[in-house]
Amino acid sequence: MIVLLGPICIYLCMVASCGINKARLQQQIATADGIVLQTASGALTVKVSEDQEGEETHYSIQLVDGDGETRYERPFTVVHDMFGGGFVAAIDMDADAGREILAWSAHDKKHAFIIDADAGELRTLPYERSTPVVKALTALWYRTHVELPMTLTLLIPLVAIYYLVAGLIVVSNRRRRKRVPAET
Repeated sequence: MIVLLGPICIYLCMVASCGINKARLQQQIATADGIVLQTASGALTVKVSEDQEGEETHYSIQLVDGDGETRYERPFTVVHDMFGGGFVAAIDMDADAGREILAWSAHDKKHAFIIDADAGELRTLPYERSTPVVKALTALWYRTHVELPMTLTLLIPLVAIYYLVAGLIVVSNRRRRKRVPAET
């Protein structure tokens, strides 16, 4: 019986793992749009707009002051082709009270960056210089949003083939038993 329930149990565990990881990510990653960064010159509100064009998502990250003037603007593109993905989100990567803006892409990590308002100064850091916590967070995001769904999708036909073969074995064993005369 365990042989028949094994693949379903494995599949359900993987689905549960995906759900747990997504819940964990929701606690650590917030929408960047509307976040306020405190700088020496005043508060800057983050405005993120995105435009989907085929397999690419184009983001425009703007920091706007209280008067509505754009003080900082930077484009960012995420390519979703060939197991790609990425996001622009607010994260907490250090001990200060404010959140940072992370723009990350699986295909183009060298162009990924973090916008931080540290000690009243606005600075942009390359992703390579981010903390291990941020790198673990992006790895978890990639595993949860790209790798696990792809694995689950590929697992469905394999589980179906497994049960088809198991069914054929059971049917052929029953036929074989019917053919052999019972000895008394």
